[in-house]
Amino acid sequence: IYRDFCVFLMCTGQSPCDAITLKKSDIKMVDGKEHIIFKRRKIAHKQDKPCAFPINDTMRKIINKWGKISSDGYIFPIRNKKKLASQKTDNGDIKHFNGRLNNWLKKVGVILGCDFELHTYTFRHTAITRYISKGVSTSYISEIMGTSEENCREIYYNSRADKQNRDLLLGVSL
Repeated sequence: IYRDFCVFLMCTGQSPCDAITLKKSDIKMVDGKEHIIFKRRKIAHKQDKPCAFPINDTMRKIINKWGKISSDGYIFPIRNKKKLASQKTDNGDIKHFNGRLNNWLKKVGVILGCDFELHTYTFRHTAITRYISKGVSTSYISEIMGTSEENCREIYYNSRADKQNRDLLLGVSL
């Protein structure tokens, strides 16, 4: 589950707590395409409009695989009503899974020889950076991932990876 969960985060750019709490009922059709519609747990109180992330083939395979063994409508078999009823807070299961996953990622990072520590948020940051460097607009990314355009530009945007604008600049004659 750890691998599939990380791949899912890499596709969606979601925070781990948002992905853990996703339900099959959060999947809706938008303009003829399946989307995951959700409000970010961290900022739901100030989020006017929910995020609507399109489901790609990789995500669909993961949803189908884990949705079969999940209970209570969740996409991933991490949460269920029984666990929620036994917790003192609404996020004990999230913290527990996230802690175990981060421990696993540290070990994976060492095996891979990473010169930085892998953690669950690495996938959100990498996904956003990757989409920006592929030319997806920061306004669209900020909308589907529940972050601000300012964060996209200041935190995630890597101007050295902006090949399209570099090539445009090289084509301008003086």
